[in-house]
Amino acid sequence: MTPATRRYLRIWGWLTALTAAEVLLAMAPVPRAALVLGLSGMALWKALLVALEFMHLRLENRWLWAAAALPAFLSALAVVLILSDSPLLRR
Repeated sequence: MTPATRRYLRIWGWLTALTAAEVLLAMAPVPRAALVLGLSGMALWKALLVALEFMHLRLENRWLWAAAALPAFLSALAVVLILSDSPLLRR
């Protein structure tokens, strides 16, 4: 097995484990705020893994990183601001 194949299988394993953790967390009796934060964190982690490995961002220069990171940061900020005003986090 080549090193690239091992790397892709390891990333696939992480994505599978994170998906299973998301399903278990969604079924767990936890407060809504913890559920939203936990699921959002795992989704962000999965998105980062996909961007780094399958979109090959880990091999690119800093300018392309900035071009990808700025919209991602602004999107995350928008989600946080929307959720902070949402009844999802209130009981």
